[in-house]
Amino acid sequence: MRNSTYEEINQAWELIDDGKDEEALKLLAKIGQKAGTYLFKGDVNKALDMALQAKEPLEKIGKKSSIATHLGFLGHIYLQKGDHEAGLNYGMKSLTIQEELENQAGIAAGLYLVGLAYNYKGKFDQAIEFCKRSLAIKEIYPLTEANTLSCLGLIYNMRGDLYHSKRYFEKCIAIAEKLNNPGLLALNLSFLGGNHALKGEYDTARKYYERSLEISEKIGYSLSIGLSLYHMIYTIDIPTESMKEAENKLERLRKFAEQKKDSKFRFHVYSLSKAFILSKSGRSRDRAEAEKLAKQIIEDRISNPSIHLSAVIFLCNFLIRELINSNDLTILEEIFPLITRLDNIAEKTHSYIGLSSVKAIESALALIQMNFKRAKQLITEAQRIAEFHSLKPHTQIYSAFNDRLLEQQEMWEDLEKRNAPISERITQIKLDPIFNLLLQNRIPEPPKLVNEQPVLLIIIAEGGVLLFSFPFSDEWKRDEELFSSFLSAFTSFSDEFFSEGLDRVRFGQHTVLLETINSFSVCYLYKGQTYPAKQKLAKFIERLHNTPSIWQVLEKFYKTNQVLEIEDIPSLESLITEIFITESLLPHQSS
Repeated sequence: MRNSTYEEINQAWELIDDGKDEEALKLLAKIGQKAGTYLFKGDVNKALDMALQAKEPLEKIGKKSSIATHLGFLGHIYLQKGDHEAGLNYGMKSLTIQEELENQAGIAAGLYLVGLAYNYKGKFDQAIEFCKRSLAIKEIYPLTEANTLSCLGLIYNMRGDLYHSKRYFEKCIAIAEKLNNPGLLALNLSFLGGNHALKGEYDTARKYYERSLEISEKIGYSLSIGLSLYHMIYTIDIPTESMKEAENKLERLRKFAEQKKDSKFRFHVYSLSKAFILSKSGRSRDRAEAEKLAKQIIEDRISNPSIHLSAVIFLCNFLIRELINSNDLTILEEIFPLITRLDNIAEKTHSYIGLSSVKAIESALALIQMNFKRAKQLITEAQRIAEFHSLKPHTQIYSAFNDRLLEQQEMWEDLEKRNAPISERITQIKLDPIFNLLLQNRIPEPPKLVNEQPVLLIIIAEGGVLLFSFPFSDEWKRDEELFSSFLSAFTSFSDEFFSEGLDRVRFGQHTVLLETINSFSVCYLYKGQTYPAKQKLAKFIERLHNTPSIWQVLEKFYKTNQVLEIEDIPSLESLITEIFITESLLPHQSS
């Protein structure tokens, strides 16, 4: 094929030398169409080779609109190849030229491509910004609009916002049907199926996968065919449904793989699906083969990043369940290298769901090893990653797991103190409903949120000097000894926060949250769930910092070493009442 393309490129150069630029452009457009066909079939390297060969003669002709379109095409190829930086670079170059030409439809396409690149890089806020700018352009082509909606669907899927993700996929599908674009339709039907699968709605998910598969087989879309069959097998609840259904799908995958025996992708999809089915068997021989198949995929050359990552996750979860069932600690020696690999893949691909999930799993494994301190640090890391990237369901789940650790602290410390047998430690983990959620390859329903009970809010200046206190309960208003003991413990709390990277500590039956703002520390004592408490504290600090009338009074009292009384600044009491008492709606309910 390279020779054929080389000859066509030479013809294009000859036409350019003869001053026949329009004819050369038509020939180069044909080469671009061939490259697009290879990209559709999944042969990224051939597509890239052809597109790069066409780039130089196009630049020689100098027609800016053609150059911009081609640079955008190269951006798409590099994104599929996994070179996200090159994809973004080409996208930006294409967008710049389209803006120079004031080509509104071209600008919309460029904005979409840059948004897609930021999505691949894990920079979701920038991705959303560029995609929404693209959709705001009236002259946007319907195909660009559909692709942009699909990109937004994927972003919200990654963030765990399955409601908005579903809406974007459905809008994209409606446009794809109107345009009669079967490739785009098949792809987004598969995405929509994945959205339902993440919610555990497997029957609905399978309907979308079936429809995607039917379309993909008609048009020969090999990537979608393999992935649809693979996902359909994964959504079969094998213990309760007929094994025959799974085996029928697996047989179709086997035939699909044998159609092109040199395709690693097809072989890996088949092998991983077979491993999944075998892992559900009660026979040790089948489970051993499942483990072997997953290891072969992991050790082999990567054919598809998604399948490779799925194989690592499968084997990791498989071994954790083996550990739980066998109480054999030596299995940890196999699990930890996989955890490290998952960590590295998640970082490179900017999969923040994966990255936070790995930290949460590590936290549970630290408990099995009786390292309670490390377990607390890891679950806090998981929560911070999820929180920073607006993964709300995950943030709630990790926060609930963190609360449970603190509630069970005495139990875990007792297990550690008496060197409890592995079976007893694993039993505690095995019974934990939140840990079981973490082992499922779907976005679990977060725990039910209940507003916390506020107890005490204090602001402390540098050096541990009390600046302001606001007790919510009569007990803390009356009991000076109780208040004094809390203040004396505050220094050790803050030391523990900052030295161990925690986000909460226990004080008797209460939980303490601590946040710093400039030279002040704001401490919130409460009973109940941390997630709603943390949202309120974050909102309070933001409002505090953005209200000059309150902030200036705080700084004035700090400089004069005085304790601020609530009578000195009534607006502060109103703010506290509004956020911590009056606002009964939880954050996710009011959005």
